[in-house]
Amino acid sequence: MSHTPTDEQAAIIEAARTGDDLTIEAGAAPARRPP
Repeated sequence: MSHTPTDEQAAIIEAARTGDDLTIEAGAAPARRPP
């Protein structure tokens, strides 16, 4: 991986390693306009 996962991503990775069922809800931020 070329970057350090966010705290949320790290929690998902750890939960996925357990083998339990996992539901992830992701939202998208509004697009940013260049300055």
